Amino acid sequence: MKSNSAALYLALAGLVALAAAARPVAATAQHSDGHGQSEEKPAKESAAGHSHEMAEVHGGSVTMTPTHHFELLSTSKEARLYIYDDHQVPIMNLAAMKASMVLQEKAGKPMTMPMTYVKPDVAHGRTQGYFVAAHDFSGAEKNAMKATFTIEGLAKIPAQFKSSVSLGEPVVYTCPMHSDVMGEDPGKCGKCGMNLEKAAGHEGHDTEKTGGTSGHDHGNE
Repeated sequence: MKSNSAALYLALAGLVALAAAARPVAATAQHSDGHGQSEEKPAKESAAGHSHEMAEVHGGSVTMTPTHHFELLSTSKEARLYIYDDHQVPIMNLAAMKASMVLQEKAGKPMTMPMTYVKPDVAHGRTQGYFVAAHDFSGAEKNAMKATFTIEGLAKIPAQFKSSVSLGEPVVYTCPMHSDVMGEDPGKCGKCGMNLEKAAGHEGHDTEKTGGTSGHDHGNE
């Protein structure tokens, strides 16, 4: 009787061991702590090569698509559109493209406006070009207007995205050692080579970051 019970116990133990061996193991990512030790962290998926940090270089609000970042700066008299790749590197060949915006207020008909290319001007500290459309935004309430932008020549098919319109002021960059060296874009001082920094009182404004269902707007590009 005892021998039959022992045999049954061994058989059950063998089945448990086989089931454990067949069980799938959850995927983990290995992370080194810099001292030769490894700790397990849950593996997570990410969009390779695509940064989700905001690129508010000029004081505007940013909309992101899977392949580009768009910074919209709306002042009292115009709307500026800066374009970056997914690594936040400025797109420089805008002269070969065309851009337009459709402005929609809460009340009123949509207004279609072509945008003009403004080229870089090193003499004024502008190393990055942008598109601009003149319009009186002075009386606009925050997020009272929506704009749809279309850019031809950026990709095989026209790129399009939507953004709310919030007023801001252009950022000014200056050298921490030479206050007379100023520019519209980040860069280096022509006198000492130091990186230009945002000047006090000219840092733009806190803008709403446009978001889609995933926490950032991937537009329709």
